[in-house]
Amino acid sequence: MLYWLNGVFDDASAAIDVADRGFLIGDGVFETILVEKGAPIFLDAHLERLHAGLDALELAMAKLPEDWRGVLDRLSRANSLGPERAVMRITVTRGAAGRGLDMAAADATPPTVLVTLAPAPPSSDKILNLQISSYRRSEHSITARCKTLNYTDNILARAEAREGGADEAILLNTRGMAACAAASNLFVVSGDRISTPKVSDGALPGVVRRKLLEEAAISEDLAIAETAITPEQLGRSACFLTNSLLGVAPATLMSARAAMDAKAVETIDRLRAWYDALVAAEVARWNTPSS
Repeated sequence: MLYWLNGVFDDASAAIDVADRGFLIGDGVFETILVEKGAPIFLDAHLERLHAGLDALELAMAKLPEDWRGVLDRLSRANSLGPERAVMRITVTRGAAGRGLDMAAADATPPTVLVTLAPAPPSSDKILNLQISSYRRSEHSITARCKTLNYTDNILARAEAREGGADEAILLNTRGMAACAAASNLFVVSGDRISTPKVSDGALPGVVRRKLLEEAAISEDLAIAETAITPEQLGRSACFLTNSLLGVAPATLMSARAAMDAKAVETIDRLRAWYDALVAAEVARWNTPSS
C-alpha cells in the first residue's frame, strides 16, 4: 500500500521509527475522513480538530501536505481505489525520541505525519443494535476530548458489544451518564427534541456532530441540543449515531422496551437526507474547477 509519510510517498512495509512515541506510548492524534468521488468530506473541519488536538497535547505543529488533491489522487491510483468510497486517515505523533514519558525528550524531534487511503465500508440502511458497555469513559480525561492514539477502552467496549450480539457499544461516563459510542457520537430522539451528550460528559467533539448542532438545527428547524442523557432515556428513546463513515445511522438499544415510533423514524430519515445532500454538495464543490 502506498502512503504519504513526512512529505514522501512510500510503500515500504517498515516505515515508522522503532523509537516513535506514537507507536510506543500512543503519543499522538489522528483524523478519519470520508473520501467520496475523490473529495475529502469536511476536510477543513477535520484539520481544525486535528490542530486543536495538537495544541491540547502540546505537540509541535505538524507539516501537513500542501496539495491534498495531489496526495489523494496519487494514493487513489496507486492503491487501485478509483472513484469508490475511501477513508483517509491522518496520523500525527510526537516523533522518535528516547524512552520515557517526559515530553522534553522529544522536543528536538519533528513530528511524524502519516497519511493513508483505504477502501471505506459500504453505506448501509441497517438499524444498529446498541449495548451499554461495562467499560466507563472518563469525562475528565483529555483522551475523551481529542482523537488520540489511546483507544483501548473503545476497542474493548466494541469487542464486548459484538460478543453480546450488538453492533456497537455505548460508553457511560464515571457518573453513569451516556457519553458516546465506541467509534461515534450518540443522539437520542424524544418527541420533538433531539439530544446528544455534552463534551463535558465525555462526548468527543465529532465533526458530523458539530454539523448537526450548528447547521441542521437551523436549516431543518429542529430542536437539537447538548444535554445529559441517562441509560433510562436510551431505553425508551430512538437513537442514531454519527461519524464520518456512518453519516447518520439509526440505532436502538438492544434492551429497549419499544421499537422506534413513526415520528422518530421520520425525523432520523429527514436528517439522513439532509446530511447526504450536504456530502453531495461537498463533492460538487471539490470537483468544480476554480474560476
